[in-house]
Amino acid sequence: MTNNNNSVPNNYIVMKIRGKPVQCLVDTGSVSTVISHTFATKVGLDIQQCVNNHALFSANGAPLRVVGMADVTFYLKGLRIPHTLRVVEGLAPHLVLGIDFMKANKVTVNYADGTVRFYEDLLIIPLQGYDSRDNCAFVSQTVCIPKYAEAVIPVTVLKQYANTCVVLESLHNRYDLVAVAGSLNNADGRRAVAKVLNYKLHSVVLKNIPKLLA
Repeated sequence: MTNNNNSVPNNYIVMKIRGKPVQCLVDTGSVSTVISHTFATKVGLDIQQCVNNHALFSANGAPLRVVGMADVTFYLKGLRIPHTLRVVEGLAPHLVLGIDFMKANKVTVNYADGTVRFYEDLLIIPLQGYDSRDNCAFVSQTVCIPKYAEAVIPVTVLKQYANTCVVLESLHNRYDLVAVAGSLNNADGRRAVAKVLNYKLHSVVLKNIPKLLA
C-alpha cells in the first residue's frame, strides 16, 4: 500500500541469490558490501575465512563482527552479477551494497528520479522503501493465469487497511512472475483485487506469495 509519509526513504533494490529474493540497502557511505550471517547460512553460501580482515564499523561507530567471506552471484532482471561479500554477524538489513560493488559494476544512484543504474544505464532499477508485511497486500488464494493473459486476482490487505480506500502498487522488481498494475481499491473488509498480466510463454501459478503489492 502506498505510504504517504515522505520521511520513509527509498534506499533499497531487490536481487536474488540462489533463487531467494533479498532486499539490498544501497549505501553510498559503506566501503564494503556485506551480508548477514543469518541470510548467508539460509541460502547455503560457502563462508570462507577472511584473507584481509580489515575492521568494519557501522554508521554509529560500533564495530561489526566479520565472520568470513563468501562469493555470490546476484540475479537481477536477466543479469548475473558475481561479487565477493563480507559476512557479518547480527546485520540488519540482510544485505548492504557498498562502494566496492558500485565501482565494480558501474552503478550510479540517482536520488532525483529514484533510480539505480547499472553499467552506464544498461539496466535502470527503481529504488523502493523497505518492504515489510506491515505495508503489503498478498495473494489470498492460488490463481493460474494463462500465457499472455490479464487477470483480476483477489488479494488480502492488512488489518489496519480494512474497509479503507487504498492504492495498490507493484513492489518493484520484488517478483518477476507477472506484471502488476497500480490500482485504487475500496477494500471490502480486508478483501481487495489486483490486475496482473502474465507476459510469459507459459501459464503462471501465483501461490503462497506473501508480498506481491504495497
